[in-house]
Amino acid sequence: MFGGNAISPLLASGILQLDGHRGLRGWQWLFLLEGLFTISVSFILLLFLPGSPSRPKPLFGQGLIKFTDMDSNILRRRLELDGGEDLNEQGLKKIPLAVIWSTVTHYRRWPHFVSTFVVFSTWSPLTTYTPSIIMSLGFDRTRANALAAVGAFIALAVVFLFAFISDRTNQRGASVIAAQTCYLITLIVAHQLQPHVGKWSRWGLWTAVNSFAVGYHPIHNSWVQLNCTDPREKSISIAMWVMSAISGLMVGTQYFQADDKPLYSTGLRTMIVMVSVGIASAAFQIAVYVVHNRRVNDGKQQGSEPRGKLYVP
Repeated sequence: MFGGNAISPLLASGILQLDGHRGLRGWQWLFLLEGLFTISVSFILLLFLPGSPSRPKPLFGQGLIKFTDMDSNILRRRLELDGGEDLNEQGLKKIPLAVIWSTVTHYRRWPHFVSTFVVFSTWSPLTTYTPSIIMSLGFDRTRANALAAVGAFIALAVVFLFAFISDRTNQRGASVIAAQTCYLITLIVAHQLQPHVGKWSRWGLWTAVNSFAVGYHPIHNSWVQLNCTDPREKSISIAMWVMSAISGLMVGTQYFQADDKPLYSTGLRTMIVMVSVGIASAAFQIAVYVVHNRRVNDGKQQGSEPRGKLYVP
């Protein structure tokens, strides 16, 4: 997703130069070419990828990936060991309503969703308005799209950096908070310095904001999954996490308003507040896990029946 966000401004800067060719405007070429490419890839995935380990033959031809009988047996066995045994030869496991309800009402996991909702909502105005903001600095549309890609490419490095830190330290929640805090700092600096610097410095500030805007997101996803033991619970929890993120993006479209141009000071203040709430929610999530783990360990030391699983804070 973030790779596409990095590449799309570069593609747009080239495609928009087709403006006027064959009677189509630049934005029409953009929708046409990127839309056709997306639809073509979706058909390739549908027709040529295997459906499941138990039914490896794709819908059309020999497929792009081939499973031997041994491959299929190994994959099916791994699904069974993970609790996702293959039912009805579909490679799926049925999820009863009781499991759905217990997962949705699992209150110890809700701070994850709150943090994701509020922080990821701030990415929406950045993806929408960054090229326009750069154009307002005096750059033409093609150059503005190319310059907008710089922050998105740096964001990929930031994502991998915090993922590496998270894996090496196994401090999942702390890594999420560290990435969100870096993002918060760039927002505060941009809000304070924008009115007092020139156009290249303002471009640098917006590039920094875009660079740190999503560094926490993939590791937060991993943090949620690590605290799910049942694959059915994991599927539902990740679906809820994605719903929180998408809901945040919908809300975030309202952060930047026309009367707030060109500095978007009010929008930046809103983003600062939302990221601060997200950091507080992630910290509260860590506290919930730590307190729960302490109670479980105390019960084990006293020889009583454990009152639950241990979480990864």
